[in-house]
This record gives sequence, C-alpha cells and structure tokens, in this order.
Amino acid sequence: MTLGQSDGDADDVYYGGENGGHVIDARDGKIGGGGDAGRENGGGKSGGGPGGGAVEGGRARGPDLRWITVSLVATGIAMGIAIAAAFMSPHVTGLQPGSSFTADRRVPVLLVPGWTDGPADLQWLRNRFVTAGWPEQEVGVVEFEEPWGGGQDRIPTLRAAVAELTRTTGSAQIDIVAHSMGGLATRVLLGRGEERVRRVVFMATPHAGSIGAWFAFGPAARDLRPRSSFVHEAASSPLRIPALDVVSALDFRVLPPQSARLPGAITAEVCCPGHKGLLFDLEAFDAARRFLSPPDSVLDGRH
Repeated sequence: MTLGQSDGDADDVYYGGENGGHVIDARDGKIGGGGDAGRENGGGKSGGGPGGGAVEGGRARGPDLRWITVSLVATGIAMGIAIAAAFMSPHVTGLQPGSSFTADRRVPVLLVPGWTDGPADLQWLRNRFVTAGWPEQEVGVVEFEEPWGGGQDRIPTLRAAVAELTRTTGSAQIDIVAHSMGGLATRVLLGRGEERVRRVVFMATPHAGSIGAWFAFGPAARDLRPRSSFVHEAASSPLRIPALDVVSALDFRVLPPQSARLPGAITAEVCCPGHKGLLFDLEAFDAARRFLSPPDSVLDGRH
C-alpha cells in the first residue's frame, strides 16, 4: 500500500510498506507498529515489521527536550565567550619591574613559518604588519626548501634569510616573529651566535616539545617530540634578547600547554584561536605589534 492510502476503514490511514508501515487510528489517536501486527493492534507496545518504530502506550516517543535545552544553553555560553573574547585585551604576564613591553623603535620583521607551512600561510600576518605601517620591503617571509623537513635543515635557510633582510634594508638588526617549529629553529639559531636579531615573538612554539608529535611522522615530527636532540639544543640556548610568547588556551597541538611558555619571556595569552589560528588572530597580531613598536607609536594594527 502506498503512502497515505486507506485500507478500507475510513478512520484508519496506513503509512509505509507492507512490513514497515504504521497505522494511525483517527478514532482514538493510537499508532500501530510496523507490519501486520501493528495494523491489527493499532497501539500498545508493538513494532511489527523491520521498519516499525518503538511505540509505548499508543504514543510514539519524541526527542528528549532536556538534551535539546542543554545543547542550546551550551551553544549560547560558547557564543557569549567568543563575543566577549573579541573585546578583551591579551592577558600579559612575566613583565619584569622596570622593563618596557614596547620597543624603542621599529626595525624590519622576518616571519618564520612552522612545520609544513610556507609563505602563503603567513600572508595574512604579513599584510597586517604592512597595513600597520611597516614598509612592505621590510617585512620578509622565510621559505624553507622542504616544509616537511627536520629542524636542523631549517637553520641554514633561516640564517640566510636574516642576512638577506639586513642587507636589503640596511638595518643592523631585525625582529623575528616565528610560529610553532619556526620558533624552535629561531632559538637554535640564536644559540649558535646569531646577533642580528633584536627581539623575537614566539607564536604557539613548543619550547619543551609536544607529546602530540608522537602521533605525527617524518623527521620534523621526531624533532618536535619532548627530549629530542633538537628540542634539547633549543632549550639549552640561553635567550639573551627580549622575547614574547603568544599563546592560546585552545591550542591542542602544543601539549602540555606549559610547553608554549618560555621561562624568562613575557607571555600574552589570547582567547581563543587554535594552533594555526594564532596566525590570523587580531589580538595575537596586536600583542606582537605592540611588542615590536615604540610606546608612542600611532599604529593600532586594526585597520
């Protein structure tokens, strides 16, 4: 029988096929189960055919409104947090008494990508610096020959990029903004005697490695694991220049979260982008911009 056809009783309408249908009895509002048993009984506990739904006391069980309410409340809370976070300033910790968060002047900036990333992944961040007032030729981006390569392979390319930016801009020093594994490579470079870097911003850098790297593959993954030789060299290199860690509580790639905080560095915690989302977050950029700008700068980084 087809959908909506009557089977001879003007008060009964049958929905479904021979084995999987339901009968609606218009006289008493009962719903029968699927198949012949459901059609004959018209209610009670039944569920005759393969397509018959469970029916209790002549009434089909509807959705649990409690779970719907809980889901709506949770969604509302999450949206409220996100909206509030959009108007919050980064929470800054670790600033030593008598020291300045801001720089005395602006210098060229070199952006260093993390594992698997390249210049395209840093284009938004580069555009923000240019829009904020840095000359376009003074915002460089490192391009590693093998984005999936190991940490040690990045050091020569990074050193050459520092040399190239100082040469083309005529500046004796530059600043570095490094994301994730790029931050570890920067620390290793600084530990090997690079003195042309004035300040460094680490974004989501796993300073002590990340246990999440055990679930990745390749030489870079091995270098990102806690107690790897690459992490050990980075951690053994004392940081002699001002540094800023930009971290997020929702970064689930740097685990444990404390690994993203470098002892002795200033920390700016923003809410609440993910690991790569920090590269596209206005608050994260604003923290980096202020750290690399003089205090009387008229830049606001949000235009």
